[in-house]
Amino acid sequence: MMATWKRIRSAPAKMKSLTGSRQPPGNDRCYDSSIGLLPQRPAFGEIATAAVFCILLAAALAFLGYAAFQVIECDSHGLFGDPVWHEPLDSWSL
Repeated sequence: MMATWKRIRSAPAKMKSLTGSRQPPGNDRCYDSSIGLLPQRPAFGEIATAAVFCILLAAALAFLGYAAFQVIECDSHGLFGDPVWHEPLDSWSL
């Protein structure tokens, strides 16, 4: 029983640190064009431009959704009012 507890206490010291592990060194260049393959961080201007365009896209989609909702709600007897065609009833006594 005592040997088991000693092994449990010594296990973290035997484990490799996950933060210290690195990938094996390799070639960081393209074989055909010799361009570096290391990822580059995007510039602040690129991030700001993407954020502005995402906000504009979301605003445009929200406006189009609202406009479509209003058209469907206000068009009670038009295109969306009665989707199933049926004969009008001449008499209620069938």
